[in-house]
Amino acid sequence: EMMEACGEELAERLEKQQPTKVLTVEATGLLPAMFVAKALSLPCVFARKQRQISISDSYQTSYKSTVASTPQDLYVSTEYLNPSDRVLIIDDFLAGG
Repeated sequence: EMMEACGEELAERLEKQQPTKVLTVEATGLLPAMFVAKALSLPCVFARKQRQISISDSYQTSYKSTVASTPQDLYVSTEYLNPSDRVLIIDDFLAGG
């Protein structure tokens, strides 16, 4: 119930941004993102930290992890994001401490 209430609160604060999809990083942000997406009635898409062989086209970006000392890559299949999407990014910022 607490995660659902948190998701509803975040959704209320962020709905004015008019997102069309919620994006998170696999595993770490999945739980909070799912509740925000549910509250906004939007699909939840997640980025992977490794490119899957079965995905032919994907968006890729790099970021500096506070845990790892080297740059990390994130991949999202182009099948799940469109150029017209307004993407709300949700991650578990508490995971790193």
